[in-house]
Amino acid sequence: MKNKDTPIIGIIGGYSKVGIAAIDYLIMETNATLLIGGRNLSKGEKQASRFPDRITAVEVDIFDTPALNNFCQQCHIIINLAGPTLKIMDRIALAALSNNCHYRDIGGYDLLLEALMSKSEEIKEKGLVFVVGAGWMPGVSGIFPKSVIENSLKELDTINTVKIYYGASEAWSYNSCMDLTWSLSLKSNGIFKQGKWQLVSPSKHTQKVFFPPLHKSKYTTPYFDNQLKLVAQDLKAPFFGNYVIINSKLSMLSSLFIKIFLHGNTRCAAKIMEKEARISSRKGSWGLIYCVVEGMKNNLKKQIPAYIYENDNYKPTGTVSAIAANFVLQNRIEKGLGYLCHKIDPHHFMSELKSQNIIARYE
Repeated sequence: MKNKDTPIIGIIGGYSKVGIAAIDYLIMETNATLLIGGRNLSKGEKQASRFPDRITAVEVDIFDTPALNNFCQQCHIIINLAGPTLKIMDRIALAALSNNCHYRDIGGYDLLLEALMSKSEEIKEKGLVFVVGAGWMPGVSGIFPKSVIENSLKELDTINTVKIYYGASEAWSYNSCMDLTWSLSLKSNGIFKQGKWQLVSPSKHTQKVFFPPLHKSKYTTPYFDNQLKLVAQDLKAPFFGNYVIINSKLSMLSSLFIKIFLHGNTRCAAKIMEKEARISSRKGSWGLIYCVVEGMKNNLKKQIPAYIYENDNYKPTGTVSAIAANFVLQNRIEKGLGYLCHKIDPHHFMSELKSQNIIARYE
């Protein structure tokens, strides 16, 4: 039975590097007790031993429906750090819903959002918050640009151009690469002009951009997920582009090979991407979200560049999911289903990230 006085937050996959970051935040910033769930009980118990009065480890296989339901029955909020979304889909989310739990997923992407759309009214009627993209990318890659755009609307008389670049180098797991290969199959290579979506040729719009935080130039290619499509539609700027930063030439070649020769062969594609990520990350891990807003102020052109740079992609991913849970406890997040960036005040969220030393910088 759930304790009405003390919130219980269940973390699926809570013993990973991402999970450790989430645990550290929740222990320091909330009064919640934590339930760490996963197939490896010994790893869960290792994390529980750090804060034995606040954390309990439980063995749970997410494909064992009774065990998953039993886990959710004990919780008020479920944080899913497991993947891939391609394989898990809405299993954990539906278990959370049937047991009246709030739910946040560090990934999920449009894939999970679409799968849950038929449950949207039920989620709202129960007063629950179900958010996907509650991590670093996606997550902050939607929240931070929204905050930059809102600041720019106050600073500029008109906005003419918005360009958002994001990317990371990390030794991504096979499960993460499964979802990344899925994203390559989408028709997301496009831009917005006056709030209207236009598909474009990636080869014609791939460009090299210098990024001061990286001290080097990187190739970028247009790519939109639904996090920022609504923002672009509402803003109706003459030009709004969202770009993925290509880590290396090897990354570019691997992606092209997967698109041309491995369409539908997700497992093989994920193995290639995993190997490429490990090779590229030998030069160091990094994550960057870089925004440039251009417009007019007193009849003069003005540019507002801003960025967040991290050399550890695990910490922001776990921290964001934990902050999202804390916002539920504080009633600072809109009820219903959607991307995290559409459910919170971006400035409040950025302020909380700053308190955790994840800092936005304006040039």
